[in-house]
Amino acid sequence: SNRTRGLSLMETNFGKPKTLMISINNKSVINMTLAGWANITTPKVALQKGRNDVLFKVKEPCEIPQEIIASNDERCLGVAILNVHIII
Repeated sequence: SNRTRGLSLMETNFGKPKTLMISINNKSVINMTLAGWANITTPKVALQKGRNDVLFKVKEPCEIPQEIIASNDERCLGVAILNVHIII
């Protein structure tokens, strides 16, 4: 049987604002611009028994800290996602 659930999470961007898109089982639930820390709660969607897919996608290219600030960090960063919880 299907159950409706949502997600709650904290997110922030690195560098310039980023457009974040979240989909659950190929259904878009969030499309927003991040320009600092945000607490996000998605709308509830029907989950299937077994596997359910959550996709986090950032529209803009990532940024390398070494190219922006005085840093030795060569990683390519976009957003940070923390404290992901399923909402019943």
